Amino acid sequence: MLCPFLKRDFPTPKLLRFIIMRKKSPPPGFWRGRFLEKYVSKCHFVRHFYRPISGVRPGQILLRAKYILESKNFSDFKRKYMQEYTDAEIQKRRERMRFLKKILRPMPRRSNLERYPVVKYFAASARRRDYLWSFHRKDVVRGIWIGWIIALIPIYGIQMACAFVACFLFRGNCLVAMLIQWVTNPITIVPILLSQYFVGDFTVGLFFESPNLASSVFGAIRSGGLQEFWNFAKSLRDPYVYSYIVASILIGGLIFSLIGGTINMVAYDWYVRGHAIADASKKGSKGSPSR
Repeated sequence: MLCPFLKRDFPTPKLLRFIIMRKKSPPPGFWRGRFLEKYVSKCHFVRHFYRPISGVRPGQILLRAKYILESKNFSDFKRKYMQEYTDAEIQKRRERMRFLKKILRPMPRRSNLERYPVVKYFAASARRRDYLWSFHRKDVVRGIWIGWIIALIPIYGIQMACAFVACFLFRGNCLVAMLIQWVTNPITIVPILLSQYFVGDFTVGLFFESPNLASSVFGAIRSGGLQEFWNFAKSLRDPYVYSYIVASILIGGLIFSLIGGTINMVAYDWYVRGHAIADASKKGSKGSPSR
């Protein structure tokens, strides 16, 4: 173990935890400069005891961090943190983290951004932007809406990259947005696309003249003649018909994204509120005097 004062149950910087748990040697120059400044300065217990640590020169940051970790205040803070959770709660938290990691395994992370075709060009900038990986409510909410809007746009094949770039621009959680893209998978693309068209056709038909493509298709299917299918295929060459189809699909997708985003937001708020109430009740039961 490289750092005996760091334990698994205590929140540590991501790279330090990776090195400790896998017993791998740190990158060259880690203990001397930039790597330690980047990861230790973001650790919340270091900021808690020395807030201006981000402005310290790389040569001094190890001494400052060592002083903080060996101080009495830090020991009291660490002891208080460890006593807040029982062994059962810690085990439950670990199981929940394993489940989330299994779900998010195929998704881009800070450590594997170079594997993805378009995302790799934004890797250096993405690692510096915490909102892409943050699960604060405002970042998750933006990720939900970005994910639903892009998921129902028929740009299949580049949806993941578009969701990542949109989160990069609009400051949303990219993991949530990219996970929602799996709503349109090879099994659900056809029914979702047809539903988008019919809803958009009904909406656009309220304001513009509809070419009645659905009746033409169903008539060709009922008759079974090649001439009807050929006439329908030739009608798609008309710019008005083509633009009408695209507009119907986009408007239908926007309507479905509003419905899906609203349902997702309600479910997310209900989930967060339930956890907050459970945590508050646990803290209240621990703090209440025994009779």
